[in-house]
Amino acid sequence: MATASSRKNPFDELKTRYLLLWAVVGFVGITLGIVFLFQSIGLLQPNGAFFSPVLMLLFYSGFGAWLMHYLQEHQVAFPQLWGRSPQTWRWGMLLMLAGLLLLFTLGTFLTYIGLMSWIAPPIGDGIVNSTQEGILPDKAWLAQFIKIFVVVIAAPIVEEIAFRGILLQRWERKWGVNMALIASSIAFGCLHFNPLGMSMFGLVMGLLYIRTRTLAVPVACHVINNIFALFLEMFSSTGASSEEASTMLGGSFWLGLLMMAISTPMLWMFIQRSWPRHNTVMPYVHNSQQNAKSVPKGRVRVRS
Repeated sequence: MATASSRKNPFDELKTRYLLLWAVVGFVGITLGIVFLFQSIGLLQPNGAFFSPVLMLLFYSGFGAWLMHYLQEHQVAFPQLWGRSPQTWRWGMLLMLAGLLLLFTLGTFLTYIGLMSWIAPPIGDGIVNSTQEGILPDKAWLAQFIKIFVVVIAAPIVEEIAFRGILLQRWERKWGVNMALIASSIAFGCLHFNPLGMSMFGLVMGLLYIRTRTLAVPVACHVINNIFALFLEMFSSTGASSEEASTMLGGSFWLGLLMMAISTPMLWMFIQRSWPRHNTVMPYVHNSQQNAKSVPKGRVRVRS
């Protein structure tokens, strides 16, 4: 028998090369399945109010369940992966970080839209029109409730487990903590509509996880950021026609640069102060060691 501290780190042999591929394949498969299955019986039309909410709910619930099976199959103890929630929460820091990240991601988006409106107006108009649906586009309260649940609860939990809990710690074993932070952040950004802004978001979430050794903190910051984004989406889209929004976003290049200029220095200060040393103990290892120390003498605990 072996104690938790003497067992081999499961992230040494964990295979994550197909993790992101399965996420993309799962999303596409669920989308095609919904279109084929529900259109055949006259439900959930692609332009209907419930199509997008149900698609998001099925994807995150299915992918989340698969992640839990994946962790169990590879003998990764979820309590050590998640870590202990802090006894005292620094809500001021989380609110500030969430606000800065929202400012930065919105700034990168507006800058991109502004560039596209100058370089390729049809592409810029297409992007603007595609964003007009927003997060809360319809008046169906159930559809809105499902979307809010997914955006505020399901997405932050599933994404933090996948990118910070699994990818970050696996890639740290392969390439070291510096490369793991950068690679996992870029991977997170590339699977979102705003790669640059969301890569910065992923980097800050990774630093929070390493710094606090619990997923509860980055999940909380992720939730706050998404709530901010929901309120901004609701108020910014009220009463604005597609033409007005296109004109507004088309001239947003300088506003986007201003937002980035305000948020980037403060985010950079946080990154510099939080960047881990090369010999930093990752959260799973640290939490496993702490868990082993808490076992009373004379008892041996085996973690599966």
